[in-house]
Amino acid sequence: MTHSRGFLIEFTKLMGRMTPLMFTTIIDNGIELKSSPLTDSELEDLELLIEYTSEMCDFLQKECFHNAQMLIRAEDRIRSDLTHDIQYFEGYFIRDELLIPVHHGWITINGKVIDLTIQQEDIQAPIDGFENRTVGEFSDSVGYIGIKIDKQDILDRIESSSETHTILDDWNPKFRHIKDKYLNPRTNPKLKSFEERLHSENKDQPYDSPIWFRGARGHGFGKGLGMGAMGLGLYLTRNPRVAQTYAEYTRGMVLKYFVNMDIEVLDTESDQFFECLKIAITEARLDPTVEKLFLKYIASNDFVSFYTKYYQYLDSYIPFESALSECVKSKGFRGVYSHDENFGLVLYYPEQDALPFFKIL
Repeated sequence: MTHSRGFLIEFTKLMGRMTPLMFTTIIDNGIELKSSPLTDSELEDLELLIEYTSEMCDFLQKECFHNAQMLIRAEDRIRSDLTHDIQYFEGYFIRDELLIPVHHGWITINGKVIDLTIQQEDIQAPIDGFENRTVGEFSDSVGYIGIKIDKQDILDRIESSSETHTILDDWNPKFRHIKDKYLNPRTNPKLKSFEERLHSENKDQPYDSPIWFRGARGHGFGKGLGMGAMGLGLYLTRNPRVAQTYAEYTRGMVLKYFVNMDIEVLDTESDQFFECLKIAITEARLDPTVEKLFLKYIASNDFVSFYTKYYQYLDSYIPFESALSECVKSKGFRGVYSHDENFGLVLYYPEQDALPFFKIL
């Protein structure tokens, strides 16, 4: 299996826009590891590492993350007794007879694969008790492609949770900061980062820790106007006067939010946003004549003009809003930003990315 990356690329074509961010991260940044036998000195290190780890781990099948991370934990404790470089990898195991790639974790010694989880029959490993595992060498029908995970991130998660777990597909929001460290969304090369965009538009104002505003009857979903132009989420503006207009319209108040500047948001002027806009319009199942007009008009890549012209068809229309936000999220973004202050910023995960100030202006 000398073309692991090519296999992943073809596999993601089948998933289309629903491709998880983990796949595109591995395709873009993954290292394809090669079969290579261990030297005598490397074998000595591995045997010592296994001996120490065996007190904490049984190296069971289907427990790759636990097996590999226990080796990393052991390495941290006996590092002074080891000679060679040991790292933890996550990515995909690929085998010719398997139709899908397997999300997998393993370690390396000097860049050589050590996989004490998946059994192989073609090559015998030179470690007693692990003869049918991968110790440096593996057959041509097998491929390993992945990215190196910082060992301290592994140790910190184990220490904090007393459990081993995948890093790239971690479900626990407590450790999202570790997961997000590795899963970077693909970006449009013409697209500025959220922080860069704000700085360029507001050169005289510091936006390292911006305060944003919202006009609504209160904090939470369903308390505001419910425009939905940029998907389902919390809508904010940098201009308190704009927020006041919305507050008056909803018979509400102006609320303040402190927004996390490290988030990745999608620019409404980017090609990726218009790709999602087209998908949302199609999935919303509008009248075919109206849909045709929409698709023709958004070819101009002017979102504000498009929505201003057709808001009566899309305003508060849940199928459109939901499809738009799901497409943007599938690309790895946590919200959408518009240069037009009337649209402003929408956050799809407000409970994580925006801290409300419980003070009425």
